[in-house]
Amino acid sequence: MRARNERAASDSDIHFVPVGEEHLPLLAGWLAEPHVRQWWGDPAIELELIRNGRETGEADGYVAFVDGVAVGYVQSWEPLKFIGAEPWIADLASGTIGVDVFVGPKDFLGCGIGPRIIEAFVAKLWAEGHDRIIIDPDAANVRAIRAYERAGFVRDKVVPGPDGDDTLLMTHRTSYGFRPMTAQDLPLVRDWLARPHVAEWWHDAGDFEFVSGDLDHPDLAQFIVTLGGKPFAYLQCYRMEDAYKASEWNGCFGPQPSGTRGIDQIIGEAGMLSCGHGSAFIRQFVDGLLRSGVPRIVIDPSPSNPRAIRAYEKAGFRPVREVDTPDGRALLMIREP
Repeated sequence: MRARNERAASDSDIHFVPVGEEHLPLLAGWLAEPHVRQWWGDPAIELELIRNGRETGEADGYVAFVDGVAVGYVQSWEPLKFIGAEPWIADLASGTIGVDVFVGPKDFLGCGIGPRIIEAFVAKLWAEGHDRIIIDPDAANVRAIRAYERAGFVRDKVVPGPDGDDTLLMTHRTSYGFRPMTAQDLPLVRDWLARPHVAEWWHDAGDFEFVSGDLDHPDLAQFIVTLGGKPFAYLQCYRMEDAYKASEWNGCFGPQPSGTRGIDQIIGEAGMLSCGHGSAFIRQFVDGLLRSGVPRIVIDPSPSNPRAIRAYEKAGFRPVREVDTPDGRALLMIREP
């Protein structure tokens, strides 16, 4: 069982299903488990809070699934709705969202499932456009704190909890890094381009030559995307109106505002798929472009690549029309301030 769980933690599919009545017996059983009850409290009370939160909108709860197996519960909540219960919340800015989570089956403890669930859920929240994400474990819950740190949270301060115990306020740092690509990264990118989930869409024999041959081109910026310092994706950003793309591409996309940028990206590491990272790092990168004054960003996925299209929509892009490009039929999508 342990070996299976370790594989799930590293390369599994993680998704979230909104809590419904059909999930309450499962949650009741999990809440009664000693490792959950120790920190969440009375199972009957907590189950009622989950049910009420769903009905009132005070908490947005989900059952977390790994490879189709239910493994835990996670919820988001708006802290400013709970100032009366915990006064320290008054210091938080609007746009802050809180997270609570537990792993239900004890067989899934200690194998990395918890941090992966948190990472995937946090990526979903960043993609929704929240300004800050917090989590507030009991200061004595060392296992949980370690898991949250592995998922990208850092310790802010100790605050008084509702029951008189100390609570550790932790904040998630948006940890996607965009490191300018160098020649030292080319073997990694070559490897990514050869992987089946990438080659399905980046299958032109000249893709690597294009990437490697334009490292120093002034109109094309290429980046290695990292999470927690670990590389997992590639991103390129180019000037739409410059000579670099003008003859081949501008005619395909039609007139664009001066300063428009185009982007392309791949997630190289298969274990990072289906966790929300694509939409989250694209949103972060594009948000930075828009803040710098770029008037529009375009992207052109294949119309038959629904995974990419969903990710771009979650990152704020909207579809415009299908176009013919030198690489074949594409769906023109744009994002503006």
